[in-house]
Amino acid sequence: MTNDKSPFRSIGDLIAKARADPGKVSIANEGPKTFGGIIGRLFNARAQIEANLISYASVSVAVQDTMGGHTDALIADVASSAQLVRQGRLRMLAVTSARRLADYDKVPALAETLPGFDMSGWMAVVAPTGTPREALQQFRRDLDDALLEKDTAERIHNVGPVPEAGGAEHLAAFLQTERARWEVLTKEIGVLPE
Repeated sequence: MTNDKSPFRSIGDLIAKARADPGKVSIANEGPKTFGGIIGRLFNARAQIEANLISYASVSVAVQDTMGGHTDALIADVASSAQLVRQGRLRMLAVTSARRLADYDKVPALAETLPGFDMSGWMAVVAPTGTPREALQQFRRDLDDALLEKDTAERIHNVGPVPEAGGAEHLAAFLQTERARWEVLTKEIGVLPE
């Protein structure tokens, strides 16, 4: 994202400027070991640029500095910036998911410029090992019902998550895939597990 007065009209503009002037383009994020910070490092690596990644203690301060023109761009989640995008105070240059988002279909996915780029946050609901199957099934039915309630569905939709159904087996396979993917990504950008 960038502010409404930025000369960057596309992610391609930002990449071109960063390549022409290494270290001169600044990108705000929440810090090197946050999701936004890791996205910034991966973006630098995949775009083969040296954008200056500026760490902030909170996304709200990063947003303010980007809106004020103190940084050139910002990596932030849709939930923290959607209202400012709707108001025209921030401009989305790209989303980091593999595909465009339904409500932002005019905003390209970064993968359209950098093939294979896919950095989407996710959440999962888990329970301790040994939780009775009946309790898990009841919880899943209750959660499914809650997600279908109009007010809840609207709130979730407004902040960006895309609910995905699946049972324990689906989640286990997803986590295994994610673990393998992150092992590769952390080596690519030089982040070591703590």
